[in-house]
Amino acid sequence: MSQRFIPSASKLEAVARISNLTRSGPETLGPGSKERKSVLVNLSRGLSLAVDESLSKPELGEAIAREIGATWDRSCWSAGSTITLVGLDRLLEAAERHGSIAAVGVSSHATYSSPRAEAEALMNVLVPLVRGEWDGRTCVNQMREAEFTHWAQDKWAGWYFEFIALPELINRLGGGPRKVVNTTFDYVLRSTWDLKAHSESGGAAEAILNDQEAVRRAIDEGGLGFIVLSGRRVDDGGEFRAWQRRQRLAAGKKPKPRRRAAGDETTEPRQAPSSPTFVPTRIEIFHIGDENAFNHALQTRALKQYKQGRQSSGEKRKPKYKLNFSTARESLLLTSVTLDHVAPIGTKNGPTLCRLEYLTTNGWAVGHAGIALLHPARYVERLTARGKFARCTELNPDLSEGRVHVSPNLPADFSILVPDPPYRIPRVGKTRPA
Repeated sequence: MSQRFIPSASKLEAVARISNLTRSGPETLGPGSKERKSVLVNLSRGLSLAVDESLSKPELGEAIAREIGATWDRSCWSAGSTITLVGLDRLLEAAERHGSIAAVGVSSHATYSSPRAEAEALMNVLVPLVRGEWDGRTCVNQMREAEFTHWAQDKWAGWYFEFIALPELINRLGGGPRKVVNTTFDYVLRSTWDLKAHSESGGAAEAILNDQEAVRRAIDEGGLGFIVLSGRRVDDGGEFRAWQRRQRLAAGKKPKPRRRAAGDETTEPRQAPSSPTFVPTRIEIFHIGDENAFNHALQTRALKQYKQGRQSSGEKRKPKYKLNFSTARESLLLTSVTLDHVAPIGTKNGPTLCRLEYLTTNGWAVGHAGIALLHPARYVERLTARGKFARCTELNPDLSEGRVHVSPNLPADFSILVPDPPYRIPRVGKTRPA
């Protein structure tokens, strides 16, 4: 059974998904968040359509729509020869049903041997994308210009992460969104993945996930992973929240009345923080591969039940799950990268992305799947001076392994000392660093 069409959340996502259909190369938006004509030209060529490519964008869009059976009307384009999100999505939906596409479906650009290999590919795309300080006004304006569905949300940082990440993943790796039950997950390759953002400023060590039924179904159908971007929220005295309200009113969005608790007519409804700045600090990728892993996550409280409050209309919401970071990092974490003060991967005279492991009685155990270090060898020496045996593997820009640094006086292949675990770990005394 073919999957129902999933509308794009923005024009940026729409052009990425259209180009992925015909493998015509990455697509972005031009100045003013306008789609480039190459999106339509490449779609026409990819579907082998007999249309006149010299037509204006609205006319070319209409010609393609006529060829592939899509509805085309005044809502599909606007002034300045701009195709709207409605128009792009109508072409995308019809193109996905087109014979040459439907026969093979929408696929990824590569195959992956394991969820960990897939997670490393995802991380390689996302790390350069999210670095730096995010200015709320700039980000909201960028989302609004691209007709992003969620541009007006109070908690803008999480939506901005989805806005920039999903199109880039599609451009670089293929894939796209997936609907399970009635929940749309952001991305699917071999496994299904969902993008989450977490503010470290609130002190909570948990992230709210998705509908419980959809989570269990996705796990049963190939595994489910969560890509969590954590960061520091910078709040002000309410000025940014007031600016957001003015933007919504200017766009014709009227505020919905908030529901108070029964009998409570005095307490003001809770307001979202006024946060003009978000500073990404870390990306972590978690994965639940099958029912056994899911049950273990519930038993260890890495996953917890989460009952949502009622909607603003008073209707009940379906229960979700929560991810407990401290426990999930022990059993569900595939890879993580710390982003604070990290220069682009592979640049000279900047930090090096490394995998850090510690020696245990069962062998090498990963402490950090991705950590940026200025001096990997010195870092290992300092750990040894504190009484720990460590191994640090430098990672190249493509995440392949580079140089390896091991604690002094310990062979790189320490298992030659004792062939089978549990290993006998040589004692190392703490010393004062030079």
